[in-house]
Amino acid sequence: MEKKIQATPHTSPLNVPILISGAGPTGLFAAILLTKLGHTCRIIEHHLEISPLSKALIIHARTMKMFSMAGILNSITSQGAHLSDIHTYFGGKLTLILPALRGTESEHS
Repeated sequence: MEKKIQATPHTSPLNVPILISGAGPTGLFAAILLTKLGHTCRIIEHHLEISPLSKALIIHARTMKMFSMAGILNSITSQGAHLSDIHTYFGGKLTLILPALRGTESEHS
């Protein structure tokens, strides 16, 4: 069962926007959550073009918990694959097998 973040406006004597450095997945997600909580955000990004490459191979348990709180975990996980062991190759030969972490510290691990 997903727990959703309550979107309640933030009241503060100062109306100062939050500066987010980076318009990647983390920065954009932070801006969405902060905006839902009533904060004003400004995002700055060094790169002028959108990268066609993904820099993420996995989603960590804490990120999955945040996705769950935001109510988007099911839509995210339905588009991915569950990680099994990691196979590393060099020169076409299998050089290392790392077992995927299967812990009990999180409901999302």
